[in-house]
Amino acid sequence: MKKRLSILIIAFTLLLGTMATGYGFAVTASLSGGGKHTLGSTFNVTLTYSNGTFGAMQGTLSYNSSVLEYVSYSGGVYNPANGTVILDAPGATSMSMTFTFRAKAVGSSTISISNVEGGEADRTPFYVGASTTVTVSNPSSGSSGGSSSSGSSSSGGSSHTPSSGTNGRGDFNSSSVVEPETEQEEEADPSEKPDQIEVTVGDKTYVIVEDLTDKEFPEGFAAEDAGYGEYDWPIQIAKSEASQYTLILLMDPETEEESWFFYDEETGTITSSKTITVAETLEYERLVAEAAEPEDNTLTIVLGVAAGVFALAFAGLGGYNIYTRKKSKDMFE
Repeated sequence: MKKRLSILIIAFTLLLGTMATGYGFAVTASLSGGGKHTLGSTFNVTLTYSNGTFGAMQGTLSYNSSVLEYVSYSGGVYNPANGTVILDAPGATSMSMTFTFRAKAVGSSTISISNVEGGEADRTPFYVGASTTVTVSNPSSGSSGGSSSSGSSSSGGSSHTPSSGTNGRGDFNSSSVVEPETEQEEEADPSEKPDQIEVTVGDKTYVIVEDLTDKEFPEGFAAEDAGYGEYDWPIQIAKSEASQYTLILLMDPETEEESWFFYDEETGTITSSKTITVAETLEYERLVAEAAEPEDNTLTIVLGVAAGVFALAFAGLGGYNIYTRKKSKDMFE
């Protein structure tokens, strides 16, 4: 994740350095979804850029982490470790991405996009940020209607005086009525591992394939035991000594099609793509390693250009889905 964002930042620096003078004053940015939320609830905040014909933008997302907890994002690229946000929508008249937060403490937080560097399709730069305020409060307990008037009123009232002809039964007030006990549902233990671990990538829900026995692996990758999530539920992932990347196998519950995704063990982030293959990833890493050797300035320049091409490809994808069962023979040759 860190290496990928470093490459993207280099690519944006090169792109913005070639932009024409003048500024995209018509471009507007907004963050919707702020306002009041209750403690423990999850909600979405959407960043939208409009009034332009866009190329791409890069900025920094910030919020009060003592009040809000980041959950996930969809659209664009986001690195929770340093707050870097990247949007890429060549030729589009608007571009957006959505962040999901959980209200974890009572208080207020400003969510903002700052340090913006962006460019329209005609290379006109823009530097427009946006912000919104979120207020977290305790959920209302609900009105119970107060105490029963008959139970709290004076016993000297005529309505509580036994009348003749009652055969000694007397009068009953609310305190003499025994309410039947209701059986409370036992709350599920959140640490107990579910039968299927569901994850969301973008706007789609998948199920983690926990046992990789007899599965087909990309070349150079092999199964390794790992723990997933806050409670370290046991699963298997795929690793390669030749690559820094880690893979996780997910299944589409609707089609039961299984696909490999890139997995960041440190942040728990799972990302997908449509074209970058393992072979291309390994080749890119080889080129970068060779470029670090100061033997040939010409080779360094060529490899620098190759790195830029890979960076732009990464920026346009928003992640790296590198393998599917249907295309396993073609994508890893």
